[in-house]
Amino acid sequence: DVISGGVIIDNSLDEYIELKNITNAPVKLYDPAYPTNTWQIKGGIGFRFPTNITIAATSAVLLVNFDPGTNLTQLAAFRSKYGVPTNIHVFGPYSGKLNNSTDTLELYKPDPVQLAPHPDAGFVPSILVEKLKYEDSGPWPAGADNTGQALQRISHTGYANDNTNWFA
Repeated sequence: DVISGGVIIDNSLDEYIELKNITNAPVKLYDPAYPTNTWQIKGGIGFRFPTNITIAATSAVLLVNFDPGTNLTQLAAFRSKYGVPTNIHVFGPYSGKLNNSTDTLELYKPDPVQLAPHPDAGFVPSILVEKLKYEDSGPWPAGADNTGQALQRISHTGYANDNTNWFA
């Protein structure tokens, strides 16, 4: 939320999620043996990455709640507002909405598909990679509540679900 003229506005068009590759190697957001089995985010929002997407070493991708492939005006405004270079991939739309008071986000990667003769042949297990449950009250940073500021991670290698690892 942001406050404009004394009115609280749910500014969901400017909300985004950043996924950062903290390694020195590319990370494939899919199972190379089964490229349609892709990484996904669940929780307050839902998003399944398209096939054949790779995050370059030490790079990032962004998720937004509009379609950056068809809403080029909104994409240009978003890139301009946040200074996002054109070499950073922006994906969307995600389903759902980032709750402004509290929410949970979970990042999953696909495990190899279960093959016959396994009793669950065809099933694709998901592995939890990261989980975050944030709140708009202490001990979480208060500066991101009704100011338009974003929650930002202090250490990308630190635990995501630790409120002391975030600032507004």
